[in-house]
Amino acid sequence: VAYVEGKAIGNNELVANLTALQKTNSSPRVFVSGDRDARHGDVIRVLDLVRSAGIERIAFEIREPGGGAQ
Repeated sequence: VAYVEGKAIGNNELVANLTALQKTNSSPRVFVSGDRDARHGDVIRVLDLVRSAGIERIAFEIREPGGGAQ
């Protein structure tokens, strides 16, 4: 499951949202994060979906156990 601003969305909706973002912002930046239980394959799938929307500025958000950003 992917979340955008706290809302769960499907893959097609994610790509549609990111494509619309790409049209309004020529150089958007997307942050990808996952909780401790996130599987590697799921993170890679989201990365691929972001790239398929034409977005290349992607950062990974890393958090310490307990919620603090690193």
